[in-house]
Amino acid sequence: MANRLIRILEGYQYTALLQIARFHDIPTEDGTGRGLDKPALINALSKQLFTPEHVSQTLRNIGHLERAVLHRALLHGDELDTDQFRAQLHEESIVAPGTPSPWARVHEGNPYDPTANAFEDVIARLTLHGLLLSSGIPASWGQRKMLGLTPGTVLIVPQQVRYCLREPIRVETEWGPGSLPAPIQSADVAASQRDLFIYWSAALTHPLPLTQAGLVRKRTLREVNQQLLSPDPALEGAQRETEAPRLHFLRLMLQEVGLLCERNEHLEASHTAGQIPAFWHEPPLQRAARAVKAWREIECWNELSGLGLGSLDLDLFRARKTLLEQLCSLPVGTWISAERFSNGLLISLPNLLVEPHNSSIWAAVLQGDDQHAARHKDRLADIQAAFIGRAFSGPLHWLGVLDVSLDEDRLLAFRVGQLGQQILSDVTGTQSAECAAPQADARSSDEGRVVVQPSFRILALGPVPESSLAQLELFADRAKADRSAFEYVLSRETVYRGQQWGLSVEGILGALRDMSNVPIPQNVERSLREWEQQYQRISFHRRVALLHTASPGQLEDLWQDDAIRKHLGRRLTSTVATVRPGHRSALREALFRRGVLAARTRPEGACVGRVRAKPSGELVRLHDGPDLLLDTCLADLAELKDGTYVVTQRAVTQALHRGTTVREYLDRLVKLNRGPLPSELRARVKAWGHYYGRATLRTAALLEVRDPGVAQELLADPELAPFLSPLPADPRGRLLLVQSDDLSTVRHLLTERGVELAQ
Repeated sequence: MANRLIRILEGYQYTALLQIARFHDIPTEDGTGRGLDKPALINALSKQLFTPEHVSQTLRNIGHLERAVLHRALLHGDELDTDQFRAQLHEESIVAPGTPSPWARVHEGNPYDPTANAFEDVIARLTLHGLLLSSGIPASWGQRKMLGLTPGTVLIVPQQVRYCLREPIRVETEWGPGSLPAPIQSADVAASQRDLFIYWSAALTHPLPLTQAGLVRKRTLREVNQQLLSPDPALEGAQRETEAPRLHFLRLMLQEVGLLCERNEHLEASHTAGQIPAFWHEPPLQRAARAVKAWREIECWNELSGLGLGSLDLDLFRARKTLLEQLCSLPVGTWISAERFSNGLLISLPNLLVEPHNSSIWAAVLQGDDQHAARHKDRLADIQAAFIGRAFSGPLHWLGVLDVSLDEDRLLAFRVGQLGQQILSDVTGTQSAECAAPQADARSSDEGRVVVQPSFRILALGPVPESSLAQLELFADRAKADRSAFEYVLSRETVYRGQQWGLSVEGILGALRDMSNVPIPQNVERSLREWEQQYQRISFHRRVALLHTASPGQLEDLWQDDAIRKHLGRRLTSTVATVRPGHRSALREALFRRGVLAARTRPEGACVGRVRAKPSGELVRLHDGPDLLLDTCLADLAELKDGTYVVTQRAVTQALHRGTTVREYLDRLVKLNRGPLPSELRARVKAWGHYYGRATLRTAALLEVRDPGVAQELLADPELAPFLSPLPADPRGRLLLVQSDDLSTVRHLLTERGVELAQ
């Protein structure tokens, strides 16, 4: 710490250091009366000027204006940008603009006039008091090499001063007493969770088809949007899913928390069919907190999409985490000006989105004060403000954390409500005074009620938990959804769907009784039991032996033979009959005596190596004769054409829709085939199944320079950096990668810098 302080003081002119020392009565001469040289003077200042006792005494002697400026500087990190700090203080009308004299390029601060209130005057007084130092020479100063009391490019509050002022005054960010000029859009945790549920349930029974780009089709989006409590108004003018931000965000959030997944070019529920995910059993506030945590870490969502910022190295994860921490410190229920909040963060956290050490563009901005750097400062300030506005009016409002006031798409003001503060406390692990006492959940103590009507309609009135709604989705079709009620319809088909997912009619009736506080109508209960009896007419028998003949006539002959007939059960088809339990061995002996040598097959490995696949896709049987197991295996993988099973695109697509992956399909085909599978057929199956997924093919060019040093300088150039990237495979460090779309721009920039490009 002492070494850093000495390095900062070394950047000042000797005369400026003398002024500081004399102001504080620090001796500037040695015992012989000879003036101290600069190193000795710096050593004396570092030892006497920054002691806790001296700093405390100095703080008592400064005026209100100096104290206000110092407190605002304390809101920053160790260093803050002078130009940005000056702009903030000017905007808040804390200091006045300085007027340079005719012979000077800048306004020189006057440290001795307590009435001078220009920025440079106040900073000069704070520097004279030893409370605020600076470093860096602005480019506009010309050939000057050392600092006076007028501030440089960077301001620094010494750590010794920070220790004595641990509680800085917060910058005023409240909207004020005036009314908001735009309508208020209140956050609603319960409604946001309802919309997540509605989107999830849309993919529960009918997976949503995806485009080749992996996006939900617009027709499907329109159907989902019509069901939401808060439809996305941007969908009508959108060409693709990403242009309807709220719908896109809901989908990504459901995938991020593990409720939806992409499979076989469809978006479908990721849990086991017939089971309700644990997510819906959690209280709404807990689910909202989980969603906010997921947003904090989500990779496939970008608040700045559409602004053409692909060349910037933006750390969105850190920025979201920082925003949540900043929101926790705001007063609950108070409207905050989005512009003031953003400006305050721009000063206190200028690197909210970009780490200076990780971005050549941002590093170039901080190194100089020329016009080019100024343009980038303004651009990054706009980017940071856009990020804050989109994060607050987008995900954090959609998830129920913030109320907002919007002028079209521009965020004017926001506030954190009681429920929003509870969510933030859960996400960040902090506990504010407003959240110290238990608060109400996102719904009232009344959990709503479910009414089963004689018309086979089910009404879920009020805040019925999503876990109950999810149960209803399993065996009833939703007919309507609004903020006050969800309406479902029971039918023979929906009950049968529930049975296919493992539910019984008794289980369905039990669930309805648990949800409802009134008896289930007798006609509904009676109909459900009748439907169950009808379904029970179909029974599944396991471990049954079958006799399968090559032709109907052969089975008829065997059926007329009493020695054979006594071992058979029922005819199932013209060529298939059941074998009575325990009669398999006797039937084989009877057939042998009749001169028929029956082939016996077992399910385990019965179809391995039974066909030979041709490159055209035909699956040729290696043995004649009927084989039910082989027919079943082939029917799952191929299409029957003129008595021969053929692997076709339609057959592959149907197998994938049944849940089989391309790898599983090929493995089953390999087991059926005797010998290696033809490479042509393997390639076609992979193509039909989109085995390799999506990819991007781009054309690029290589820029070869003289040596690695030149390459590094070009990468650090703020105008060239967005278009260049190093080639990792180049051991010499001389090759840079340029995308073909940027060739003309790069060529122009290189020519401006005097680079001669060889063809």
